Amino acid sequence: MASISKVERQWDAQFLASVQDFAGQIRARYPSTELTRLEAYYQSLLSRSFVAPDPRQRPSMGIFPGLRARPWWEPHESVVTSEVARVLESSSTELLLEVQSALDTRAAAFEFYTGVAERYPLLQPGEWQALKVYQRGQFTPITGALPHTERVITGLLPRIIGEVTYLALRPGGKIPPHTDFTNAQLTCHLGLVVPENCWLEVAGEARPWHEGKALFFDHSYPHSAWNSGNSTRIDRKSTR
Repeated sequence: MASISKVERQWDAQFLASVQDFAGQIRARYPSTELTRLEAYYQSLLSRSFVAPDPRQRPSMGIFPGLRARPWWEPHESVVTSEVARVLESSSTELLLEVQSALDTRAAAFEFYTGVAERYPLLQPGEWQALKVYQRGQFTPITGALPHTERVITGLLPRIIGEVTYLALRPGGKIPPHTDFTNAQLTCHLGLVVPENCWLEVAGEARPWHEGKALFFDHSYPHSAWNSGNSTRIDRKSTR
């Protein structure tokens, strides 16, 4: 348990630092009378005291008040999800070819997802792997081998407030149910290599991935994933 707490404290500190910086910028631009919900959100992050609009929501850090509460979002339901789905889906073939080429030539390599071993000790080494290309507001060095990926992300940067990562889940792999920081973000998964029997479950509703298609969900709800197929599933995850 000590290792889990240490990892989560590190993530918490990084996330709170970014939120504090953002809140400072917003306060400098807008009068306090227009920031009631933002201040309530900020206080929920600091105190870890909040009431979620949907009792199934269990974010690890805070709740931004007044946001629509639903586990799954369809691409057409907002301007942002519609734009992100359009850009990613139209680029899916090129993204897949690029990441496969980088892996084949060893210009890039998947690694065990940072913090996963501590949070989910039942996962086997290599079962859930990641290739991180964008995090904490900047590109990682690996994007030098992924120029098309970098161009696609750059075009979506106004919409991205988290990370962009290629994820691989080995055959038989299962990611236990978990929640992430807050309801102020949606997570998007773009299926790239999808064997049969690969599922993503959010708040008790399971949906399959499809190659070249985007899935959006609110990661403040419990979610899990599994690959019951015979080959590795690869998808591109981004948080906005």
